[in-house]
Amino acid sequence: MPRARRPFWIWRRQPGFPVATISYVAILYNVGAVIGSFSFGYLSENIGRRRSILLALALALAVIPVWAFGGTLLTLAAGAFLMQMGVQGAWGIIPAHLNELSPDAVRGLMPGFAYQLGILFAAPTNNIEYALRDRFGYAWALGAFEIANILVLAIVVSLGSEHKGKSFVREARE
Repeated sequence: MPRARRPFWIWRRQPGFPVATISYVAILYNVGAVIGSFSFGYLSENIGRRRSILLALALALAVIPVWAFGGTLLTLAAGAFLMQMGVQGAWGIIPAHLNELSPDAVRGLMPGFAYQLGILFAAPTNNIEYALRDRFGYAWALGAFEIANILVLAIVVSLGSEHKGKSFVREARE
């Protein structure tokens, strides 16, 4: 469900960006995703899952202006790098968080089921963004859609509970 990276074909259509440069930006923002996953995952072990998810979402929210409206290659690349850090930082923690919240009987099912439901609900995303693009412009459509997604996830995480450190070991019966 993470949707924060700009599609490759959008970068290709930007005037003045050679294909090689676009590839380097894609590599850079994927490095940002890996760094975000490791950094926020590590942080989630120390300050908790919910706080780490919210911090990662705050980072993603803060960089939307640079990511969606950056006017130069440097600002777009920096925005993409930081956006992927935030998005993958948040979404990388969610499976562990869901496992800790799930009852034993459905622990293996819950994260995958939640992701599949998310994909089902996100299926019309491209059509909605396309319609918004025609009305407001691509940067506004992309930015508005990400803001809505980030805020919904932040509200759900804020209102939920946390069971960090839950033991998954069953005691043997004698």
